[in-house]
Amino acid sequence: MDVMMEEKDEYALEAEARMKAPLEWYSSAKCKILDLREPQYDEALRLIKRHFFREEAMCKASSLLEDEASVNNYLALVRTWLKDTTSLVATSLKSDRVIGVAVARINSSPEKTDTYHRVQIIEGSTLREIMHLLNTLLKRTNAHETFGHQEYLCIYVLCVHPSYREKGVETALLNACVQLTVALRLPAIGGLFTCGASQATAQDTSFSLLSEIRYSQWVINERIVFDDPGRGNYSAAFMGKLIPPEERSDQDETSSVDSASKQESSIVWK
Repeated sequence: MDVMMEEKDEYALEAEARMKAPLEWYSSAKCKILDLREPQYDEALRLIKRHFFREEAMCKASSLLEDEASVNNYLALVRTWLKDTTSLVATSLKSDRVIGVAVARINSSPEKTDTYHRVQIIEGSTLREIMHLLNTLLKRTNAHETFGHQEYLCIYVLCVHPSYREKGVETALLNACVQLTVALRLPAIGGLFTCGASQATAQDTSFSLLSEIRYSQWVINERIVFDDPGRGNYSAAFMGKLIPPEERSDQDETSSVDSASKQESSIVWK
């Protein structure tokens, strides 16, 4: 009897472990693509701080890392987005360390999810400048009307460790975001792409340009705010694509190691 109880306890523990384990998505690169869970938040945020904040076009042009208030508030903002549980992480096959992250949220209505519309309450002058441009880009895009739907998955941050950028990890993350969109039965996916390389990757993943703001034309008080975004970085762009209805109604079982579990997982939107 005790042996049977022990076996049941083992099965229960195994089942619980499977439920809590992050889901793995198909990856076209030599890395794992997983749902980003809370134990990896800090590692993902360190990657963003060390590389996205240092190398992303607007962050670099505005010397974001020299503005401590802006850095801290940007990290706090990203951490809040991660709690929506719709972000993905790429990890090394050898070490399991985080090598890339796609921070994504379900954008369900302009009123509720205009992420940057309260720039006046954000601490840090550099962060306010960045958010001002991104907010304007979102408003110009008017993605809900452009897509013709009230909901879509929006990618806000796409960051890959420099040593993995030529290995297809960024493409794998974008493809996994599309898989996630299908699994969530959302009609469209979009994202903010602020450098030439990420825009090229998005285009290769069949994203279309919906709107853009050229850095040279973003002038506030007679000053080009982002006057040196780096070679090949000419604009901030919103790019996206619609998911065909047949893909949403008949989810591809190969898109996830366990797509059925993905449908049942608790996707939290606040």
